[in-house]
Amino acid sequence: MFNIDNALSKLADVTNKFFVCINMEGNYCYVNNAFKKRFGFDNKIFIGRNALQDIHENDHQLVIQTVEKCCTNVNTAHDLIVRKPLTANEYIYTKWDFTAIPNENNLPDYILCIGLEITSFIEDGIANHSLLQEIAYDQSHLVRRPLANILGLSKLLAETTPPEKEFRELLSALYLEAQDLDNVVKSVTTKALKK
Repeated sequence: MFNIDNALSKLADVTNKFFVCINMEGNYCYVNNAFKKRFGFDNKIFIGRNALQDIHENDHQLVIQTVEKCCTNVNTAHDLIVRKPLTANEYIYTKWDFTAIPNENNLPDYILCIGLEITSFIEDGIANHSLLQEIAYDQSHLVRRPLANILGLSKLLAETTPPEKEFRELLSALYLEAQDLDNVVKSVTTKALKK
C-alpha cells in the first residue's frame, strides 16, 4: 500500500532541492541531504541551531516577516529570496517557499521551507542588466548623433533648393551620417548578441 509519508521522506532525501523544517523558535528540526551537503552541515550538529545564523544578516527581517505571514495565513505558501553565507565574504542566492505546518488546533507548530539555489540566475540577471544599461547609453548617445544629423540634413534638402555643388555636399554628408548610424546600430546589435 502507498505510504505518502514514506514517499515524501524518500523524495526529500534524493532531490537537489532543500527541505528544511524549523520550529516556532526558529531552530532547525530537520534538514535534508541536499541542504546538508550544500551548506557543509555533514559534520555539524544542526538540529536545535537557529536558522537565522545561516542567513545573510541583511535578509533576517525578510525571513522574520515571511514566517509571520505563514503564521497568519496557515494554509498559504509564501516565497522569498535570501542570501546564505558560505564564507565570511561569499554567499549564494536561494529561493524558498515557506508554509506553516499547523497542529490539530490549526495553529502553526513548524515552518516547512523548500528551496533551491538560484545564484546563477541572479548573476545572469545582473550581467544582463549591465548590458542593457550599456545598450541604452549607446542608443541614447551614439545612435542619436548621426540620426539627428540625418534628420537635419534631410530637412535642409527638403526646404531649400541649393546650388548643385551644395546639393552634392549635403547628399554626401547625409550618406556619411547614414553610414555612421549603420555602424553604431551594428555595434549595438553585436554587443546585444554577445551575451
